[in-house]
Amino acid sequence: MPAMQAPAAPRWRPELEAQYAELGARLEPLLPCLEWPLHLPWIDAINTLKRERGAVIMAHSYQSPEIFHGVADVTGDSLALARAAADCDAGLIVLCGVHFMAESAKILAPDKTVLIPDPEAGCSLASSIAAADVRALRRLHPGAPVVSYVNTSAEVKAESDACCTSANAAQVVEAMAADSGADKVIFLPDRFLGHHVAQQTGIELVLWNGRCEVHEQFTAQQARHARERFDARLVAHPECPPEVQDEADFVGSTTAMGAWLEKEKPRRVALITECSMADNLRVRFPQVEFVKPCNLCPHMQRITLPAIHACLRDLSHEVRVPAAVAARARRIGADAGRGPARPRMSARRGLPLVVVGSGVAGLSVALAAAPRPVLVVARGSDGGDSASARAQGGIAAAVGPGDTPMAHAHDTLEAGAHHNDGASVQYLAARAPAAIARLQALGMAFDRDGERLRLGREGGHHADRIVHAGGDASGAALLAALLRTARAAGHIRFREGVQAEALLLRADAVAGIRLCDAHGDTTLVECTEAVLATGGIGALFSATTNPAGADGNGLMLGLAAGAAARDLEFVQFHPTALATGDDGTLPLVTEALRGAGARLCDAHGRSLSAGLHPLGDLAPRDLVARWVWKETCRNGHAWLDATLLGDAWPVRFPTVHAACLAHGLDPARQRIPVVPAAHFHMGGLACDRDGRTGVRGLYAVGEVACNRVHGANRLASNSLLEGLVFGHRLGRRLAEAGALPPVAHGAHRWAERGAAADPQALARLRALLWNAMGPVRDGGTLASALRTLDGDIGMPGGWQRRLAILLLATALQRGASLGAHYRSDAA
Repeated sequence: MPAMQAPAAPRWRPELEAQYAELGARLEPLLPCLEWPLHLPWIDAINTLKRERGAVIMAHSYQSPEIFHGVADVTGDSLALARAAADCDAGLIVLCGVHFMAESAKILAPDKTVLIPDPEAGCSLASSIAAADVRALRRLHPGAPVVSYVNTSAEVKAESDACCTSANAAQVVEAMAADSGADKVIFLPDRFLGHHVAQQTGIELVLWNGRCEVHEQFTAQQARHARERFDARLVAHPECPPEVQDEADFVGSTTAMGAWLEKEKPRRVALITECSMADNLRVRFPQVEFVKPCNLCPHMQRITLPAIHACLRDLSHEVRVPAAVAARARRIGADAGRGPARPRMSARRGLPLVVVGSGVAGLSVALAAAPRPVLVVARGSDGGDSASARAQGGIAAAVGPGDTPMAHAHDTLEAGAHHNDGASVQYLAARAPAAIARLQALGMAFDRDGERLRLGREGGHHADRIVHAGGDASGAALLAALLRTARAAGHIRFREGVQAEALLLRADAVAGIRLCDAHGDTTLVECTEAVLATGGIGALFSATTNPAGADGNGLMLGLAAGAAARDLEFVQFHPTALATGDDGTLPLVTEALRGAGARLCDAHGRSLSAGLHPLGDLAPRDLVARWVWKETCRNGHAWLDATLLGDAWPVRFPTVHAACLAHGLDPARQRIPVVPAAHFHMGGLACDRDGRTGVRGLYAVGEVACNRVHGANRLASNSLLEGLVFGHRLGRRLAEAGALPPVAHGAHRWAERGAAADPQALARLRALLWNAMGPVRDGGTLASALRTLDGDIGMPGGWQRRLAILLLATALQRGASLGAHYRSDAA
């Protein structure tokens, strides 16, 4: 290649300092005071030439500050730059990084011109392995899938089954192991990163002996010295030696480092990675004192402002990748002789769709999203933290003789006070029979009378259309069937015992999610799409049928991310929870008992519904809950007489039977004391039928979502159906659309719920909400509760308090009664 003519240095002009004053303020702390102004002529000349050429300059995070801040339009890690090259409108890309990075950009943007300022800017790690070495490894380990780190040549990527970054390496390895069924995975070329991944996954890895010449120089002694001398937190890149990683407070990718700093807000940090990374993070985190590491990448240092200027001026050093190699590295291949089909070089196979919640709605999304990789995040195990497991009523579907989806839709609209979205209601009712058929195909055994499904009736329904499984154990049976299928599905992984505590956003789009386990340890999962399926808010009331985890945590997380709320005032109270005398979660006494002939009465046996509604005790829930509430206010509780069931109790309603016996009651011979309890939230995150919240990449489904299918009051047994139908719809839409590409520009921010209320403050809040927002409300009590919370210093910053204020404010704002929102002071 002929030598490139050295560019003449642009002339320094005094006015440049004023023109680039903002840039100077960023560079001055990072560069010697006599050095940074000397860069300004080059920066100005490059920016002028860039505009004339219509070019975009992209810089890796290890680039020097004058490049990173002075001329780069896009910054980030290797894969982020490659994706940005593919997504941007410009036809000319100048990639300020090492050669494999420019190759990656060319692979994903084959129709664009990609230039590298210095073609000799190589990478010792990338050059440590060749395509022939990959083929040799395959021969030595037949059947083992090959995962290559992005720090490899195009030829090596083309020989691999998947490509990963340091951020998603563990996820990609787990996915490839699951897809292939192999007992080991070939991971190359970075041995130290491979060691880190093996520790994270427990999967046997065949490692190549490649190492980054920058990171391998760090020692454990240096790390300890930084901690002891400077009292610094240690943050290390996973390309560092294992003994260095063992010393670190946090190990993660360049993106994860920034997210960790955002969360932890440390006073002093030693970054154990390339030196320029600390310089560039210092601008983003001025409050953090960085103990600057001494190791510079000599290859990155070959990229200079004069080299960038000459490259742009002469349009020199274009990166070329043979078409066949690029196509194999870029496309999903179909080489049956090498195990699983190759994921794209973009490694989006390793970026999962994250579903938060393992109830019916979340699992329905996960199953329908195949073949996309899905990570299901759950606070408990086997769905035990979800309200789905407690559901007794069953699933509503027009599958009986003479019944129709139109009739089902009519009852749904009537129960919802016609506050529903009509199209959503029609969709739900029309697809209910197909949902039942899907469950039967999964092996779910519904209760039957001979050859026909046994159909029950519950409040608000004018026909027998409730399908049950195991009597009143329908929710548990349904959840077991979905979990069994999901655990056997190759595209689904589970992370249980963790809570989603924050969303990472970039330019207000989903970029990741932070998980926290019971020990307080956190993990960042990078993703571009997350589905909130976290359930409702019942646990914010002192009497509820919901589990403790149904406390509005997903609702607050969505609101923090910028999603809108809708219909928060509409809370359904189940008329019949077992009156145990305790606060908190109460055993549900299913409505199906009334469908089987049980009757509500007072202490003297007088009917509570006589003359009040044509359907009697099977009137819509909001009405029945108010009748029970009034009796509770008069005499402490109401009664449900179900003694007519006699010996059929243990078979027909085993769950309620067991709960009654546990509290010293024999329901076959005694009336059951009942009270209303918070049961279901019709409101939630505003979304459409596809679960879209308006935040890019953030979806909601199930009780946390509000597409207005339920209106102002949910029809009995439509909740499990909603999770099945709209969960399946969302999963299919996400599978068909494919993964959203990451956003390449913009600032990152954490969307967090914030600190939780302490137990004592939470108990006061739950009692306050029960008193003010129970089945019967009035403006004075709502306003008083709002004033109490506004002045309550017992819950400083508690996210539950902020959510309660929103609930109370919306209830106070709606002065008229509608559905479950009943105002006793309404005109």
